Amino acid sequence: MRRPGWLGIVLIALAGCGGPESTAPRPDGPPTPGDTVELEGLKSKVPAKWVAEPVKSEFRLAQYRLDEETEVVVYHRITGSAKENVTRWKSMFSKTDREPTVETFKVGPLEMVMLDATGTYQNAMNPRLRGQPHENFRQVAVYIDSRKGPFQIIMTGPAEAVGRHKADFDAWLKGFK
Repeated sequence: MRRPGWLGIVLIALAGCGGPESTAPRPDGPPTPGDTVELEGLKSKVPAKWVAEPVKSEFRLAQYRLDEETEVVVYHRITGSAKENVTRWKSMFSKTDREPTVETFKVGPLEMVMLDATGTYQNAMNPRLRGQPHENFRQVAVYIDSRKGPFQIIMTGPAEAVGRHKADFDAWLKGFK
């Protein structure tokens, strides 16, 4: 009988490793209304008004268009601690209208840290918003600590629009069961 070589052992080990779970749209499938996002076995159905979009990066687990300028993106496999990510998110804003708020809470077993910032926003990593600064923008960014690595859920758009969508965002986030 032939034994598996080192490559075979690595492939067998990787096959047993679970990655992030999601029933949200994947790059190889079309988005569908009423998606459910699953994190660590907890599920929450996205608001019916959100329009799912195909993800464009291996780090995006799901993404949704809320209106013409506002989006929600679920990220996975992003490095850094909650504190490091909050610091990075804050650095994307200049001329803030108010001091960004940071809130820590739990949804089921998941520890979450939420930053809410408003002001002039510039993010070189977001392909939709690269280039010039965006005045009067708001970002609600959530860092979720989990056994399978951190997740991030980020809503970004004009401050007024994010304000209109904040209640739905909060209800969806706190609806993971």
